[in-house]
Amino acid sequence: MIKNQKPIINKVIIPNGILTTKKGKRIGYLLFLNFEFQNICDEVKKVLREMTEASQLDGIVIDNRINQGGYKNVEEEILSYFTEGKVCYYVDCHKTKRYCNVKGNDINGTSKIPLVILIGPETASSGETFSLALREKGRAYLIGGETAGLLESLGGFDFEDGSYAWFANEIYKPKSHSRRITSQNKLLTDYHVPTLWEEVSDEKDPSINAALDYFDRYS
Repeated sequence: MIKNQKPIINKVIIPNGILTTKKGKRIGYLLFLNFEFQNICDEVKKVLREMTEASQLDGIVIDNRINQGGYKNVEEEILSYFTEGKVCYYVDCHKTKRYCNVKGNDINGTSKIPLVILIGPETASSGETFSLALREKGRAYLIGGETAGLLESLGGFDFEDGSYAWFANEIYKPKSHSRRITSQNKLLTDYHVPTLWEEVSDEKDPSINAALDYFDRYS
């Protein structure tokens, strides 16, 4: 993820919908493509308001399977719709810790609604840290496959010739020791579903089906 930079403003659409489980539970679905644009936050807020105004949701599925990250402040604002407090910290090469403290911004009960987050090999950077932060706060159940393992925070550097480069200068650490991270910094799921895109269609998505089954069993 990128820190200390101003995100670009661009037209953003958050694919979303309402799903129904076999037991008739009302589940919201949001697909996060990235966290690269500041107005993603406004669009997510709008979608959540629309989903929850008619009647309460029984759960929310956040699809991060192709979310390869973006700006840290965008990630943290969207996190605030679902949780609050210290969610993690970052460590630099000098072992200095920088804590991420999220101020809650509940939208019609979204901070309490059960969450399932879908992840996979293309989930990277702040797509990963967002997912792990909610898992470590006890807010989300992870379904899918191992992620890319890119938990670093990037900082920019200007050269005298006018060129610009990004460097990894911090690494994400959960607030407490996590068994959800491998030695290669990849996230592990709570329930593994093979991520084979050739098996996914508009009518059939094994990870979404597993999420709906989870809500029927546990929420």
